[in-house]
Amino acid sequence: MTRWIKVYRDLWINRSRTILIILSIAVGVFAIGLIGMSQLALLISLDEQYAAMRPADAILLTEPMLDEDFVEGIRNMHGVDEAEGRRYLFLRISLDGKGETWRDLTLYALHDYENQRLLLVQQQDGVYPPEKGQVLLERASMTYIGAEPGDQILVKTSDGRQFHLDVTGRVHDLYRIPPVLEAGYTDMWT
Repeated sequence: MTRWIKVYRDLWINRSRTILIILSIAVGVFAIGLIGMSQLALLISLDEQYAAMRPADAILLTEPMLDEDFVEGIRNMHGVDEAEGRRYLFLRISLDGKGETWRDLTLYALHDYENQRLLLVQQQDGVYPPEKGQVLLERASMTYIGAEPGDQILVKTSDGRQFHLDVTGRVHDLYRIPPVLEAGYTDMWT
């Protein structure tokens, strides 16, 4: 009994220290709970977003580009639920708009923005779908290269031809790796 009296007396004499210890434990328990709940919410959200984008099980890169008849043939193969053809082109984008500083960029083109079948690209804002001479930038790429809707960007092809394109909006492509993680590659859609 005298042992518990000593414990109570020590706690009472050192009230401020006791209160700080109790608060520290409470904050720690709250932080661990918050981290656990945040992780659970993120996992559920990412799973839902990934499923909603209709991910592809296989991506075939062909050269030269194949026509819609080839894609339709793949779509009609036994065991294939869906197929969609897309084009891409590796470009360089001028960060300064004058052609002095360049960064790698991949241009993706869809045949039909309104009826996407796989790897859905979600419109964020702006003109959708883009018209000739217009592009939509992936939202992570926009901040990385410093472009905004309404800006004009300078791009060049591998053979050195240069083009000015109007940025008309922003899209979100969950499948694309953000440029800060992918060694500076940026994505744009036309």
